[in-house]
Amino acid sequence: MLMGGQLICGMNATRRQLNNAMRQAAGFPGTYPEGHGEKIICLKNRHDLGLINGMFIELADIRDEDPLTLSAVVKTEEGVSIPGRTRFYKGHYDDHVAYDRERLRCDWREMRGLVESVWGYAITCHKAQGSQWENIIVYDDGLGRTDGRGPGALALHRHHPCGTGAGDLGLKGRTMPDSAEMARRMGIGVAELRELEDRLRQLPIDKFLEACFGPDHQAVYDTEDDLWIAPNPRYAGPGFGFMAIRRDRSFFTGVIPPEVFQ
Repeated sequence: MLMGGQLICGMNATRRQLNNAMRQAAGFPGTYPEGHGEKIICLKNRHDLGLINGMFIELADIRDEDPLTLSAVVKTEEGVSIPGRTRFYKGHYDDHVAYDRERLRCDWREMRGLVESVWGYAITCHKAQGSQWENIIVYDDGLGRTDGRGPGALALHRHHPCGTGAGDLGLKGRTMPDSAEMARRMGIGVAELRELEDRLRQLPIDKFLEACFGPDHQAVYDTEDDLWIAPNPRYAGPGFGFMAIRRDRSFFTGVIPPEVFQ
């Protein structure tokens, strides 16, 4: 698999297992990065450093600073060297040894100002959104499976140009013409639509999901990307329609074309 391209899976637990196996097979058994040749991916944007969420980076001259921090000289996937030394948060690497769901909550103060990164041999289909590779390997672990269509199809959709996405059309970031059209379809005014959206944001997420998809919604939560993934009940066309709901109740939708399943 090391030579087969980018490995994509559905769940973070699977991602951690695959990353551990692949980095050890590549000759990197340590808990933290050690230097040239390792596959490291950024988890958050750091525009001040020129680092983007989902960007692969190369680390060199790595130093252990303290229990939560290491520092390194960084080069981006485009070959751009970041001046000076960059400080990285260790916690995501520690989770590959012993996962702690409370780790980020406990470390949030110390994490401020640190770059978040992790092993990138395997990534989830949600992290892969918007990226393309010449070759990929899909490890189908069944995330969100409803009728035989799991993360394999979602991963293929997201990396393949034949996929179609509806973009961000949720409660947040909708343009005024979109709001006007939505209000027209619902037979209400834009102001009334905004008031309805505000009330929806205040619902607990379990109630929100039940209201949108019913009590048997089959939505699956991805802890790392903070997204709820569910089949789109309003899509009746060819292929498989899905919705990904953010914490603020905004969402993006997409359709996996039927040829992906053939």
